[in-house]
Amino acid sequence: MPKMKPFDSLVLDTRAAESQLRDLQRDVDYDTKDFTIDYIIQEFQKGLFYIPVYLRFLSLLDQEGTTLSALHGNSRRTKRIDDRVLKILKANFFLLLYNLVEASIRDGFRALYEAMEAERCTVRVLRPELRQLWIDAAVDRLKPQTSNQDSYRNLARRLVQEAVDDVAAKLRVDDLRFGGNLDGDRIRRTCSEHGVSVRTHPRAKGGEKLNLVKLRRNDLAHGGLSFSECGRDYTLAQLVEMRQETVLFVRNILTNVERHSKRKAFRSQ
Repeated sequence: MPKMKPFDSLVLDTRAAESQLRDLQRDVDYDTKDFTIDYIIQEFQKGLFYIPVYLRFLSLLDQEGTTLSALHGNSRRTKRIDDRVLKILKANFFLLLYNLVEASIRDGFRALYEAMEAERCTVRVLRPELRQLWIDAAVDRLKPQTSNQDSYRNLARRLVQEAVDDVAAKLRVDDLRFGGNLDGDRIRRTCSEHGVSVRTHPRAKGGEKLNLVKLRRNDLAHGGLSFSECGRDYTLAQLVEMRQETVLFVRNILTNVERHSKRKAFRSQ
């Protein structure tokens, strides 16, 4: 990471800060269903999901002697950065990076499903892996608590009838059910289930760092670790390395999904 220039203090006008917070507190809409996979990759590459900006901000706070200075009327108050705050902000990085990964992978497959729908693909023309997904998803939507033998029999009749009638097959991205458990292995398995290539650049190391990101994200989400406990174990350099490897891995996967879609490889050969 390039060496940062010395930064003696961060000067914050409280009124300006409050205005910025109001702007930043708008919900981030990750639903990119109106966009192509190519668009999703472009946005991912440009780093518009704020991760690099967040790391640069952390690098400023992590420098010795950095202080926060806030205006209160005509006076200014200056405070040193509390080490506990820095630990909490480092821990928050895991939430930001994991959310970026899951949202991007989900939207990549959503775009693939939309490409299939645009082609009016029926069950008969789908490649075998996708036919299996179509069947499994329909079965999984039945609730075991309220389903019985008749429920499954009726489902089987409906699926057979749709196949015979050449009804357009639809896959739903919600059926992927990542639910906070997305790591390199899960992404590769999802790709294989769709017939998508899992080849990535050697420097991505197969998404190895993503497993740690997932674990720390779940520790924080479920109370297994406090933010301070999580953040104290990692240096800024380690966070940057996690971001670089994870982003490269996900970008490669999205490129594979894009190629799969453009070649219409979802059709049976």
